[in-house]
Amino acid sequence: MATRSVSNFQHVRLASVSRDAQFCSAPRALNNGGACRRFFRVAGDLAKQTRERRARWLCQSAPDLSEHTLNVNLAVDKEHETLSFTEIATLPIDALQGIAERGADALKKIGVKTVADLANLKYYKWAKAISTLADKEEEGKRSADAAMHANSAVVKEFELKSFKEMADAPVWALQGISPRMAEDLSAVQIRSVRDFAESKYAAWSEAIVTLAALENK
Repeated sequence: MATRSVSNFQHVRLASVSRDAQFCSAPRALNNGGACRRFFRVAGDLAKQTRERRARWLCQSAPDLSEHTLNVNLAVDKEHETLSFTEIATLPIDALQGIAERGADALKKIGVKTVADLANLKYYKWAKAISTLADKEEEGKRSADAAMHANSAVVKEFELKSFKEMADAPVWALQGISPRMAEDLSAVQIRSVRDFAESKYAAWSEAIVTLAALENK
């Protein structure tokens, strides 16, 4: 096979990187060493130019925040105070003030590793829904024809309970949280379903994630 000329590689574009990289793969590269080296040099230059253009665009499009006064200093550890909401949302959960190693380990057992994980956690959403609706419940006034239920959110022994009873139940009443997990969650002040609904850590996380979604609009 004839060796490609240098001029072929002078017109490399990002769209053709995959094709030309395949051309330069072994064993063909053994017969086209010089041409392939030139390809990778040109492709590298293009990639660098692309990164530089994106960096310039980001700098030009970034808003001036020098006069803003909002902060979340009392919700996150000091080292994270200058980060964006988007960045905070990706941090480990112990970036929130007050969550120590034991609390982080307890939350990890129910699927929480990051701030965003806690904000979107199904157990928190279920607990908040139950607690919110408990305040709108009339005791003993359920209609015989009512079709609503929360069976998929609570363990079987609580399926027939009122929202108020569910809210005051131990947190293991939520499906998927074992008694052992519930015991560990006391490290972050979560003992009942209502405690989970009113958890300051969950509320902070939810607020941060909500605003993170608006930062780049």
